[in-house]
Amino acid sequence: MSYLAQYNARHAIPSEYTIQGSAVHLGGQTYRISATVCSQASTARTVRVQMVHVLDYYPDSPDYSRNCFRQASTSQDITLMPGACEQVAPWDITFDATSWARQSDITILIWIQATSGREVYQAEIMNWPLLTDCNGNSIPDECDVDCSSPGCSTYPGCGGSQDCNANGVPDECEADCNLNGVPDDCDIDPTDPDGDGLVSPDCNENGRPDECEEGGLSDCNGNDVPDLCDIHAGTSQDCNQNRVPDECDIAAGTSEDCQGTGIPDECEMLPPPFAQAYDSCLDAEIACPGTVHSGTTVGATVDGSANCGSSSSTPDVWYYYTPLGNGFASFSLMGSSYDTVLSLHSNCPGTTSNQLFCNDDYGGTPQSHIPQYFVQTGRTYWIRISGKNGAVGDFVFTMVGPACLYTKPDCNQDGVLDACELLDCEPTDPACQDCNENGVLDECDIASGHSEDADGDGRPDECAAPCTMGDSNCDGAVNVFDIDPFVLALTDQPAWEAAYSCGYLCANDCNRDGSVNVFDIDPFVQALTGGN
Repeated sequence: MSYLAQYNARHAIPSEYTIQGSAVHLGGQTYRISATVCSQASTARTVRVQMVHVLDYYPDSPDYSRNCFRQASTSQDITLMPGACEQVAPWDITFDATSWARQSDITILIWIQATSGREVYQAEIMNWPLLTDCNGNSIPDECDVDCSSPGCSTYPGCGGSQDCNANGVPDECEADCNLNGVPDDCDIDPTDPDGDGLVSPDCNENGRPDECEEGGLSDCNGNDVPDLCDIHAGTSQDCNQNRVPDECDIAAGTSEDCQGTGIPDECEMLPPPFAQAYDSCLDAEIACPGTVHSGTTVGATVDGSANCGSSSSTPDVWYYYTPLGNGFASFSLMGSSYDTVLSLHSNCPGTTSNQLFCNDDYGGTPQSHIPQYFVQTGRTYWIRISGKNGAVGDFVFTMVGPACLYTKPDCNQDGVLDACELLDCEPTDPACQDCNENGVLDECDIASGHSEDADGDGRPDECAAPCTMGDSNCDGAVNVFDIDPFVLALTDQPAWEAAYSCGYLCANDCNRDGSVNVFDIDPFVQALTGGN
């Protein structure tokens, strides 16, 4: 199929994207090819723009003389916002002697496609002569902007268009997001090339007037600076990336800030953008895909072992990873400054007995890389970074895989920061207690295995008052004053736990079978009478 046939086929399919190509003769056999790409899609999309020169007839290649590829520009990736147009960086092309001798067969093909894969969204063909007519007034663009150009005087009405940026394209054909009749790049040019005395700000330097962007006109914090500019300059943060300064989210009640830190609570629940590797496996911080982590093993101690790279006695540091979803993950130390060893472990401390994978000298390099390992949602993997045969140094650690499940700021996953639950906790509410004052909810201490709860009362055992078997009123002595409390424990556990502070099982499970029932009566009587 010829390029023309493919072009017509492409245009037979409705598309949300358009391309307008143009050309300017720079002299001799050299032209400047430009393209404006526009989107009518409802969402933003990054697309790849390709420009190619082909010769429709090339007799020097008898095996394939039609539509013969000659040269191409460097592909460009651009992000198209809904309803916006972007101008592609121009391509200066010098036609070779064979093409120049057959100018009527010169074709420029421009298309936009997905950044990965081969899906094409739109295509444009420019045939010789490379004179475009973007505004459809039957006057070539070159003549629209300059009637004195060679051959242009024959067109009635030539020279009637402005070209404020001197790119050979009439201004009415260029991106104009605020619809003021001035191309966006001229609107923001401080030299005011269109001479209207007005210059639009472009504080985020993306080539579009701020008034066309979300937050470009609003000033929610009243500092006389558009919100868009506050965020771009870093004078305001936008951690949830909703294009509203965080302080305005909090003030409007859109976001909670229960601790008064100035950071929306939903952002404090996100994994940290950078995590430090720690010397101890128990102190490891979470590492997540998409982030470059760096650190050093210099000065670290040995806290684990692995069975590759002679690294069992080599200093190490640690991360952990808990995926939110099943899938393949890769882990890499490529780019580190020393001979590394990388291993995954199923538990902490990480040793050869719980090692899941170990790599040393990946692909003949002194760096370590685990290219593909299947991870399971909610399961925690400890990552040991070490060195070969005692080597230490600076490392670079990256990973690819399912997103992180990060529960540290909200260990019970109820959508409220643990720090806020502890801050507002009622003394009688067992759901938000921190009896050992370690900054972690009691229920999470128990669930993680950090604390034991042998009596099942929902409180870490280290918080329970000392008790003696048979001391049902928890006063430190076993005597007749324990009889009524023992009966209460036997008949109504919740009422007993509300009345007394020592361990329910410790005080009342007198036969030590793990429950309080009638079989504890005789051992209680023995304890009461001194027969135990």
